Amino acid sequence: MLFKMKSTPFFKCFLGFILLFTFKELDAQEIKAKKDVYTVVEKMPHYVGGDQALLKFIKGNLKYPKKALEEKTEGIVFVKFIINKKGKITDPKILVSVSPQIDEEALRIVKKMPKWEAGENQNTKVAVQFNLPIRFKLNTTTKNTN
Repeated sequence: MLFKMKSTPFFKCFLGFILLFTFKELDAQEIKAKKDVYTVVEKMPHYVGGDQALLKFIKGNLKYPKKALEEKTEGIVFVKFIINKKGKITDPKILVSVSPQIDEEALRIVKKMPKWEAGENQNTKVAVQFNLPIRFKLNTTTKNTN
């Protein structure tokens, strides 16, 4: 009898509803987790010391990958990450890629960054997604390699 029930339209429809509600529940949990991360807030997070200090940090820590140097690869990598309520960088990911070696170096730099000033919304510190462009440009004096 159970075997016949599997082939009935009612059973297929019932199974479809179960799967649909299961996936909707998973989506709701995923949305709730993402809901706690903002993209725009009243006071955006910032690198301690400002933009010039951020550029100095990147320039001082960037090591042009040897293979990218040999192949004369240049470009701008966009790294997406979250600055949590405590100012710590979490979940860095490549948003726009240049090459595997350059992407890896961009991620290394972001993971090495010290804490930022956290973003605020309604006078409460919140987690904020941030997109950071990192330019890799060759010049005749590029000596800082792996």
